[in-house]
Order: sequence, then structure tokens, then C-alpha cells
Amino acid sequence: QRAISLIERIKERHAENRWDAAADRYPDLRELLYNVRARLPDEYGDMRRDLLRAATQSLELENEAVGGAPSPENTIKTIRSLNEMQDILQRIASGLHWEGRRGDD
Repeated sequence: QRAISLIERIKERHAENRWDAAADRYPDLRELLYNVRARLPDEYGDMRRDLLRAATQSLELENEAVGGAPSPENTIKTIRSLNEMQDILQRIASGLHWEGRRGDD
């Protein structure tokens, strides 16, 4: 949940054209992505790979944000990438929640 909330804050900064403020948040996001990945069981291999890819992508987005004042097309691409990261995290949260409830039946 923390990573999903942080992504929302980063998207808000991008939408407000506060790219420097967004860039400052990417290292925290990467750390959260790595932490989620480390806690996932081995059977979640696909999701672990997706998280690693998202962490790598967050570094690229951070580098773009440091450059500041991107084109509208880059802003759209950045928001789309952040949405994809959120989707990955939401799938993981849903999958783990469902797995935990399976034993309750």
C-alpha cells in the first residue's frame, strides 16, 4: 500500500509540473519495490521479475525528471509507466490477499 500511495504522490507532482519534487521521491519508490520483491515467495517469479523491471524503470523516470520540463508526450509516458507500476503492485496485493483467505475456507 505504501508504494501505491507513493506512486500517486509522484504522479501528482508530475501533473503539477513539479519534476524536481517527483525526482526526489523515486529513490524511496525503488526501495519499496525492492522490499516488496524480497518478501514475495519464489512461486511469484513473474511478479518478482515485474517488480525488478519496475524498479529499473523508476531509475529511468527519475533521470528524466531530474532533467525537468519535459514535453507533454514525456509526461504522458511517465504517468503511463507509473500506472503500470501501480497495476503490478495491486495485482500482488490482490493475489496475496486471496492466497491468505484461501486457508480460511
